[in-house]
Amino acid sequence: MGIDNWLNKIHQGNALALLKQMPGRSVHCAITSPPYFQQRDYNTELQVFGGDKNCDHDWVEYVDKGVSGGTKSKKVQIKGKKNFQIVDSVKQAYCSKCGAYKGEFGRELTPDDYVANSMEIYRELYRVLRDDGVFILNIADTFLKKDIRR
Repeated sequence: MGIDNWLNKIHQGNALALLKQMPGRSVHCAITSPPYFQQRDYNTELQVFGGDKNCDHDWVEYVDKGVSGGTKSKKVQIKGKKNFQIVDSVKQAYCSKCGAYKGEFGRELTPDDYVANSMEIYRELYRVLRDDGVFILNIADTFLKKDIRR
């Protein structure tokens, strides 16, 4: 797609897939607030990150058990039950051959995988960012205590 197909339009979809379609050095400003690790379930289509693009993937599925802040969490106590959030369990997979991840961005099994998948997106963002462009990354102070060992 030429640059005219991207100017002054809203494009919705998988960020990595959209970035790969965009012309290089064409973006003046990129602002993102990515999903925090293991914090939300956005019910998005599963995405494939990393691994070998030419691999005939052998997906090993697992279920990432959902989490809840609980009715006694500080957020619920301060703001009321309407803010109570349960993150549903989701199916995800890793390729046993090349290590690719198939799942929802932000729901990776380990923090290292989350950072690696984030960097895959940011490398594409860097490719499309003009030399005089700016990239703003918003990451707040949220964390999750969860035993992610299986």
